[in-house]
Amino acid sequence: MTPPLTVVGCGLRGSPLPPGHAAAIADAQALAGGARLLEAFADHPGERIVIGAPLDPALAAIDACRARGLRVAVLADGDPLFFGIGARLARHFGPDALRVLPGASSLQEAAARLALPWQEARCVSLHGRDDFRPLTAALRAALRSGCPVCVLTDGRNTPGAIARFLLARGVRGLRLHAFADMGSASERHVVLDLPHGGQGSRDDARATADAAAPAQRGGLNGRNRLDELEALDELDELDELGGNCTVLLVPRPAPAPSPHAAGGKGAPPALGIADADFAVQARLITKWPVRAAGLAALRIAPAHTVWDLGAGSGAVSVEAAALAHDGLVVAVERDAARIALIEENRRRFHAPNLHVVHADLPGCLDELPDPDRVFIGGGLGGDGHTPHADPLLDAVCRRLPPGGRLVVHCVLLGTLERVRAALARHGWPAEISCIQASEAVPLAGDLRLAALNPVFIVAAAKPGGDAR
Repeated sequence: MTPPLTVVGCGLRGSPLPPGHAAAIADAQALAGGARLLEAFADHPGERIVIGAPLDPALAAIDACRARGLRVAVLADGDPLFFGIGARLARHFGPDALRVLPGASSLQEAAARLALPWQEARCVSLHGRDDFRPLTAALRAALRSGCPVCVLTDGRNTPGAIARFLLARGVRGLRLHAFADMGSASERHVVLDLPHGGQGSRDDARATADAAAPAQRGGLNGRNRLDELEALDELDELDELGGNCTVLLVPRPAPAPSPHAAGGKGAPPALGIADADFAVQARLITKWPVRAAGLAALRIAPAHTVWDLGAGSGAVSVEAAALAHDGLVVAVERDAARIALIEENRRRFHAPNLHVVHADLPGCLDELPDPDRVFIGGGLGGDGHTPHADPLLDAVCRRLPPGGRLVVHCVLLGTLERVRAALARHGWPAEISCIQASEAVPLAGDLRLAALNPVFIVAAAKPGGDAR
């Protein structure tokens, strides 16, 4: 009978092993683990299997040892089943073949140092990732519910990179704790505070001034550059930690709201945010009844990637971020002042999954992640299209997958005909509706209904797939 494969969580570097863990290692006839862990058991007489990247050679060597009837112990850091090798071993050998002896995870150890309850923590690993999408989803939950977020880093997604990501998106109300080399003589702990912004008229005045300032293409607005400068010393310390760290993002209680603050500001993104709560330019905003209809036509799912092309003040982007809370919203805008407005609204409504791109359309689309949904509200102005070609709409139709949806808001009849012609050329059936809402305004001590501009909503799904 083949003996079980024992997976031993060795805890922190240099920490003593529980008796059962030590006995399992002593009883093993072969040890497998990373080079550093194997060095800690240099006197062990058994065979040695070095685990590195890729894992397949080490898994094959473990298979061979077990086929010979040898008792094999795999050494792992912390808890092998907390973003560790345990999951891969369970997939390869089957869970019934494993005997797991867990150690304390890096989350447990970091939380213990802060006396922080962690039973509701959201956990994210950025190992080997080229985006921060899991982090943004966890951040939204943290900012909404107050639960901490644990992030495991690597050489690319370092604590310093995470801090700059948070600063660039104006994320506030958090304290970042970064731990490196826990349990060793060189253990380090760096703290970066991201306090809540001021509330009330003074903060609103500063936000308005920032939004009016020019923005650099691809850069941060003035407010976020100031935030980064204020945190410069802490950022240097975070950079010195390198990769393979444990980061805890701990929400901080918000101060009592000022009686001068608008009711919706500072809340997580949601549908139906009052138009007055957004930072806008000359009242140019997609009004909330029209936003609601357009977002309903998009049919956004939680993990979708959404493009908002010609995003204006970002009102649609912010509410789309609430629907795609485990996904990504990309707001593209060419006007520098409006870019600053989008960044301010992202900060104001805690939407870290909203990515802002300052660029011209359609030239920037090749650099964007593939979309599941595309919204065009203000990106169809200008020339460049003909009855037989439309660079922007043609590019969007190419990039959307089968079943992906496109929604366009049209105020001008010429724009409506342009969209209809492009969709007909691509063979996409179009759904067209017209929203003509009215709002109550005072008149002679009573109220009257004032009509808003009618907006045509054109929606279409790419043929060849189910609605996604």
